[in-house]
Amino acid sequence: MEEQGIENFHNTIASWEFDTLRDTMEDKDFQFSQILKIVNDSQNFNDGDSTGVQPEVDWKTQLFAVKGLLNLYIQENYTGPPIEYNNELLEGLKKLDKFVENSSKVLLDGEAMVENLKHPSLIMTAEYLLENENTNSFLNKCPSVHWWKIRTYFLHQKFLEEKSTTLWNSIQNHISIFESFCQSETLGMEYIARFYIELSEIYTFYYDLDNAKRCLQKAKNVIGISVNTKGVLGKRTKFQQRKIAQLVLNVEIQQDLDNLQNSFVENNSYSFPTVVILEDEDRLDKLELTENEPNINASTLTPVQHFVILAEQILRGKYLPHDDVYFEELLPYLTYLIESPKLWTVQMVCLLRRSVLEVSNRRTIERSMKQLEVLQKEITGAHPSFAERSKYFYGTGMPMKCEIEVSLAQVLSSLHLFKEALNISLRLNRWEDVISCYSSLNLRHKAEEVIREQLQNVPSVKLWILLGDATDNPEHYETAWKLSNERSAKAKRQWGYFHFVRKQYTECIPHLQKSLELNPLENPTWIRLGYASLITENWSISTKAYQHSSTLDSDNFEVWNNLANGFIKLGEKKKALRALKEAIKCNYDSWKLWDNTLVVATDCKEFDQVIRSYNRLLDLKGKWVDNEVLELLVRAMVTNMKDSTDQPSRDKYYMDSLKLFGRLTSLITNNPKIWKLYSDLVVVEYKMNSETERQIAWTKSLNFAQKSVECILSDNNWMKTEEKITEAVDFTVEYIKRLRDFQERNPDSKSDTVTNAEFTIKRVYNGIKV
Repeated sequence: MEEQGIENFHNTIASWEFDTLRDTMEDKDFQFSQILKIVNDSQNFNDGDSTGVQPEVDWKTQLFAVKGLLNLYIQENYTGPPIEYNNELLEGLKKLDKFVENSSKVLLDGEAMVENLKHPSLIMTAEYLLENENTNSFLNKCPSVHWWKIRTYFLHQKFLEEKSTTLWNSIQNHISIFESFCQSETLGMEYIARFYIELSEIYTFYYDLDNAKRCLQKAKNVIGISVNTKGVLGKRTKFQQRKIAQLVLNVEIQQDLDNLQNSFVENNSYSFPTVVILEDEDRLDKLELTENEPNINASTLTPVQHFVILAEQILRGKYLPHDDVYFEELLPYLTYLIESPKLWTVQMVCLLRRSVLEVSNRRTIERSMKQLEVLQKEITGAHPSFAERSKYFYGTGMPMKCEIEVSLAQVLSSLHLFKEALNISLRLNRWEDVISCYSSLNLRHKAEEVIREQLQNVPSVKLWILLGDATDNPEHYETAWKLSNERSAKAKRQWGYFHFVRKQYTECIPHLQKSLELNPLENPTWIRLGYASLITENWSISTKAYQHSSTLDSDNFEVWNNLANGFIKLGEKKKALRALKEAIKCNYDSWKLWDNTLVVATDCKEFDQVIRSYNRLLDLKGKWVDNEVLELLVRAMVTNMKDSTDQPSRDKYYMDSLKLFGRLTSLITNNPKIWKLYSDLVVVEYKMNSETERQIAWTKSLNFAQKSVECILSDNNWMKTEEKITEAVDFTVEYIKRLRDFQERNPDSKSDTVTNAEFTIKRVYNGIKV
């Protein structure tokens, strides 16, 4: 009877799952006094004091309490507006602080909290409610709990200075559970899209870019949107006379999803952050594009479609190379969204990200500074309300409030206003930036003084590490390491970096290894370990480091290329070739990668890759000569050598080889070696079904052999070097052999063929005689 009741309860949970999720997404917040009561009741329930409580009501109420706690934390640390603290709220926060006091779960894996954080106890209390031992097994029957756990753990992660493997493992576990639930449509298409967008942000944060791309693509598929950039004629400057191509965003919507899109249109009547106009004497505030350019206006899109466009921009900003076109590739996404805002959070993040991008351009850096000042004022203002600010908060990458001022300090530093930037950094206790500002002012000793003063007040691992950075004294890293009870990955990492920047690669390796043993989520550290090991010829460590880095970021061609280099040194050329193929996917236009691939593919006898690589090198360089590779390719065709799959090569690659040599000789007409190899290749009896075909092939071979000799003779100084003379004699002998074979096969050949041969041979003889 009891089992049947539990089963009925589980069915009830499943039936209202969508309603639960929808309700917790809506603005139905509890008063703080109610939240405290729920926490107390939960404690009593754990102690066995709860009687007659209806679990389904209690558990659903806990979800609302979790949301209330997270909202209060988000309002205080991220979105604003400022909270009006009354006695009830202050007393309640004190109770929560006491509730989680000295909890080992606050600082996981030995990592410190970020500066200027307020009330982390709100997050810890939310985690407590979600992890209640007596209710957890039942709450897991309600899948939306897993989503709230993911959100809570990720907020916890973001208030730690370093990435936590413990939190990351917990997040991954709940992702796998809730993602399976997303396979059904009972959740609602909008919520599925939002979930995958949030996952994209999380995976991006942990350097798992492959999964980030996968999740973002799923979100785009769900809401039926395609986003890319395209070139459109237009003007960027005020005095520009001729329109040229400008990069803009191109958005396409699947027509069969129109009804779905119309089902979740949001009310966007509230105010948005102020957009600062660009006031430059030359550059326009907005591009003047060709009239009637077909594109979907951002104002016609739904909020969730704006959300996914921002997510695309954030992800691309993570994996695109920071080269000269980085700014141009990312700006169209932000411009498109800023012009027609739908959500306060999306608009705020877009303006922040645009400001950061514009720092690198002298014509926009002033606007960047003004925009950040405006955003700083607005986020601390009373309007709009938190309910309006918090819509779609999760997944936007919204930084903490203090980070806006940090960005402003960085802009001021770029403008060489170091004192103003220093004042902000000191007020925010951003000691890394304090060191940077004092260094720029040639007052680095002041940074040491400030940090030592802080150490006298509150000694900490972080401050000892920063003192090491400020003084370039590795002893301070050792002090930090011991103070952390040998648990601080950052202490070891900075210790390793100290040696790395001084090219003391042997010394840095053990420190980086220990740091990664404690925290394997820091991809830059894996890359540096790989490079240091590569330089010191420790190939095993290097390949392991680069392999791990490639799993975190598969779009870094340098990682793949260095991984291939390590495999080559270890004699594992097939693995090296696979790594080079991945590198090519990341940087298709690098001729150096194609050259490396050409050589390794030749050693591995992957002749299809050899031919492909050589053709690509001709595309990139116009002319490319690698006689050793060409010689092996021809030898493989002549002898019908077996390839990497242990199959005869002639049937698979002969025709492509002929095409390659045909292209090569049309581009490079004066290389004797190429003509000689072409002569050998063309007479291979492959699919020659008639005597006429064979005669044509032998005629070509003879002509190519003659051209190989003539290429040598075209150099008037060929007879002055022993190397050239030897080459001329060898090629002439080959030419004579080819002529003899030709005459045996064609006894009735025209006499002019023999005459030309005799003339060529006499030129060689006379040159040698002289």
